[in-house]
Amino acid sequence: MGIATIAPSALAVDPVPETPVSLMHQLFGDAPRAISGNPVAESDMPGTGLAGRFLRIPEETGLRLGGIWLADANILLSGGAQPGTWSFNSSLIVGANLDAGKAFGWEGAEFGIQFLQFNG
Repeated sequence: MGIATIAPSALAVDPVPETPVSLMHQLFGDAPRAISGNPVAESDMPGTGLAGRFLRIPEETGLRLGGIWLADANILLSGGAQPGTWSFNSSLIVGANLDAGKAFGWEGAEFGIQFLQFNG
């Protein structure tokens, strides 16, 4: 019995075609820094980070606080069961993100949390 020889072409791996990860990557061509192991996780943060600036959190810390509040008011002018009634909806999204590269020197690591409250 001899040792089988494997042809070099059998060891070659076909390159995986590059596919866009999200709509933003398709539109702007940005390559993702990482792909989350959690299919519902994402790195987009709500708001502009004004909350962190308002609380005077230095940008060098790597901590970003942001959020957005959406409010809606409606009036039923005529028809329906109760014409002239108002209805109100409100949605609050608050998020925090920690860039571990800036905070601890862990390059490429980020931690984030988001909160959603809907009333309506």
